[in-house]
Amino acid sequence: MEFVINELPVKTWNWLDVNEKKVNMSDAYDELEPLFIRANESETKTFNATFDFENEVTSKCGIRKNIKLEVDNNASLMVVFEYKGCVFNAFEELRFSVSNSAKLTVVQIFDFDDKGEGICVSKVEGDVSKNGSFNLLQICKGGKDVALGVNVNLLGDDSCASIDTGYLVSGANALDINYVIKHMGQRSDSKINVSGVLRDKAKKTFRGTIDFVRGSKNATGDEREDVLLMDEGVLNNTTPLILCGEENVEGAHGASIGKISDEAMYYFNTRGIKKEEVNEIMAKSRLNAVISRIPDEEIREKYMGNL
Repeated sequence: MEFVINELPVKTWNWLDVNEKKVNMSDAYDELEPLFIRANESETKTFNATFDFENEVTSKCGIRKNIKLEVDNNASLMVVFEYKGCVFNAFEELRFSVSNSAKLTVVQIFDFDDKGEGICVSKVEGDVSKNGSFNLLQICKGGKDVALGVNVNLLGDDSCASIDTGYLVSGANALDINYVIKHMGQRSDSKINVSGVLRDKAKKTFRGTIDFVRGSKNATGDEREDVLLMDEGVLNNTTPLILCGEENVEGAHGASIGKISDEAMYYFNTRGIKKEEVNEIMAKSRLNAVISRIPDEEIREKYMGNL
């Protein structure tokens, strides 16, 4: 069965091939036990979990995982999810709710090997109330076909959301990203920072949308992507989008896409560092920049320089 995911809120020319992602997946799944985590009012809570999709699947039709996170007023919740395997199709849906003056931090580390034939789809969506904050860190390495979708509604005044993403796509693998942050509250703020590396014949599509809805006065939003193209055979699509239904807002976007400069390569070569080693250094530096922002020290040290 064909599904359409990661759709742009406002479509562009079809020939650009960025309006959405179409996937062929079975509508039959092994339903894994759902996960519900709640931080009660004024509580500070942390939670770590590892999902090994390869070992959890019991049939070849694929698996589905539902996660729900709730953060009550003035509470703080940090969750770290590590993902392994993905031999068959995997679909995860994470829904969240951040109440007044609450804070939610979600760290997702997709550390897949390349032996799987399936697609991994991760969908994150939720609401942020007055003075609340939502922070998401996504790190992705490996996997034949990975799709990341995020939808955040900044409902309350002075609410904020930030997304930091690092990726490394190699071989003939594909990564599809779609982030949508909708500003509804006054003085709401959003930041999207994406940094990654493409190698061999890899393909990556990034869609980033900041939507200023009418009434979101004095809201601010910024999105950036930095892409390093290692080889001639890679395919990169970058589609930043800012929608303005409110006049009194500030929105900005930018992208840096290119190869390692001749000057930088010469610098490394004169110090006895070969091209292959330079590629490894540059690739790890982009992932490490995001990994360094992981609040959990143990998880941060586990992956720093090891992805």
